Amino acid sequence: MKNFNLTILLLLFACQGNIKDSKRESKMNPEVDKSSHDSAVLEGAIGIIVASEDYQFGDTILVFDKNQKEVSKFVITEETEVLALKCLSQCESTYEVLLQNNNVGYIPVSEKKVKFQTWQEHILNRLFAVGFNTRDNPLHEEPFEGSKKIWSDKDDFYHPCRIKGDWLQVKWGTEFSWNYGWVKWREKEKLLIELFYFA
Repeated sequence: MKNFNLTILLLLFACQGNIKDSKRESKMNPEVDKSSHDSAVLEGAIGIIVASEDYQFGDTILVFDKNQKEVSKFVITEETEVLALKCLSQCESTYEVLLQNNNVGYIPVSEKKVKFQTWQEHILNRLFAVGFNTRDNPLHEEPFEGSKKIWSDKDDFYHPCRIKGDWLQVKWGTEFSWNYGWVKWREKEKLLIELFYFA
């Protein structure tokens, strides 16, 4: 998760356990294949903590240590900031979170200004586009390794459409002339794509 082209407030949280899926409408009508909608653990996290619909611009989100002492707080003060926190685990009352300084913090599950998203939900519902290494992880016509490779231009925006297992369908082009292809978004517990929140 690097090379963001605008200021991004990137926070990491930890969460574990049963989390109910929540699917928001998207302009691109993304969809996750049910067989791939598992609790993927990537980069040590089971998902991402994001600002919920209850978050109001300028609200403060507090982070605590195990003794319930405040250790950090986050306030979104610019329109180009995004709250995207790796969630490492979840217990009944708290999300365990990884902070930028690699310290662990906790946010109460009862905090209405945040919500948990699986990696799949986050990719399909929060991202503007994704980046990928075209040499090591090229575009394919179909979601499998033996499928024909597609030439890709690093200057195009690749918008997430749907997920099928380890593969992410992306589209690029223009509103009336979309091109479609598949790229691997994960391999075991490694995230293979870059996450872009803005153009």
